[in-house]
Order: sequence, then C-alpha cells, then structure tokens
Amino acid sequence: MFRPPWPAGGPPVTGRAAFDIGAVPLAAPGETICGDGWGLRREGARWIVGLADGLGHGAAAAEASDRFVALLGEASDRTLASPAAFLEDAHER
Repeated sequence: MFRPPWPAGGPPVTGRAAFDIGAVPLAAPGETICGDGWGLRREGARWIVGLADGLGHGAAAAEASDRFVALLGEASDRTLASPAAFLEDAHER
C-alpha cells in the first residue's frame, strides 16, 4: 500500500475537502508487491500528481516506481516547473 514519503506541503486545509484522492495498486498474479506507484505533493495552491508504472512486475518494478515517488518528494521548485525539467533531473540522479 502507498505510504507518502513526505508530509503535505502548504498551509493546512480546513473544512471539508472538495474531493478525495487515492489509488489501489495491485500486484500481478503470483507477486506480492506492485510495480505501480503514485505521489501527491502540494505547493501552496498548486497540486502535483505523479503516476509511475515500473514497467514489469515484482521487486525491480516496485523499486523503480518507489524511486520516482521519492524524487517527486525531493524535487526543487525549478525541477517541478515542467514535466520535462523533472524528467531531466530524475535521469541525472
């Protein structure tokens, strides 16, 4: 199951949320872990959602998608300025 690697950014949200966010990653038949991942990051009024498909299944795919989610949590404002900048930075790491 997904565990956010960072606390939600920005000011606390008060009152009732306008929507819920969630995912149901399912492992391939015969596997115990899933290669899909997702992350959600709030930067002030902006929300950034990242989805990862580890291409394949099992431990190697899970490691790839977990790394993507970690990079999303660690990314700088410059890196988050565009998907291309984020991918370029991810490939350099």
